[in-house]
Amino acid sequence: MDKQKTDINRRKFLKGSASVLAGASIYSITPNFAFAETDELADLADLFYQVFPHSSIPQKYYQATAQGLLDKAAGDEKLNKVVQDGLKMVNTIFSSPFRNMNPNKKTMVMDRIRATDFYTTLRGHAVVAFYNNKGTWPYFGYPGSSFEQGGYIDRGVGDIFWVE
Repeated sequence: MDKQKTDINRRKFLKGSASVLAGASIYSITPNFAFAETDELADLADLFYQVFPHSSIPQKYYQATAQGLLDKAAGDEKLNKVVQDGLKMVNTIFSSPFRNMNPNKKTMVMDRIRATDFYTTLRGHAVVAFYNNKGTWPYFGYPGSSFEQGGYIDRGVGDIFWVE
């Protein structure tokens, strides 16, 4: 009985992970992101920026991450409830939409939600969807996978300037 439960959970995990990776790869090969700017999308993109702030990365990658979560939540009732309840909670803390708050209030909101399922969902989704987006890699100095180019033996090893 426990084995079946484990298999089902593992199967659900693998299926969900594959969906997230597929979604992230679709967004990563899309050269121009065009989203219908909604309040949800704007608030989520701003929340993702607060979780993983990188001022050099264009906003479109945060929007792509937000859209990915909204798309994923549209097909998952439980996740949709976490996202919608989380957005409602964030926007009612100071009776203002998150995107319109000043930086001090945003920091206070983030401190208040840090122990919630909503924050855990945001952080977990961003780790996969944001950092696995090939468009963000150049901003971090990551050249991408070297496997397709023969590995790092003949390229890349000597690029490390700080090891002498």
